[in-house]
Amino acid sequence: MGELSLEQELLRALRSAPDRSLGELADAVGLPRTNFGRPLSHRLREPVERLLAGGLVEDHHGQI
Repeated sequence: MGELSLEQELLRALRSAPDRSLGELADAVGLPRTNFGRPLSHRLREPVERLLAGGLVEDHHGQI
C-alpha cells in the first residue's frame, strides 16, 4: 500500500477525533514545527478548503 495523500491523512485524523484545531491536525498528520515549536498549520488551509468544497468535511462555526 502506498503513502497516503495529505487529504487522506486529514480525513483519517478528523475521523479519529473530530473537532480538532488546525494546529492539532498539523500534529496528527506529521507536519513539521517552527523553531519556536508552533505547528505549521497554515499548510493545511488549502487541503482543508478542498475537502470542504468536495463535501467530505463540514465547517461547524470555524471547526471542521
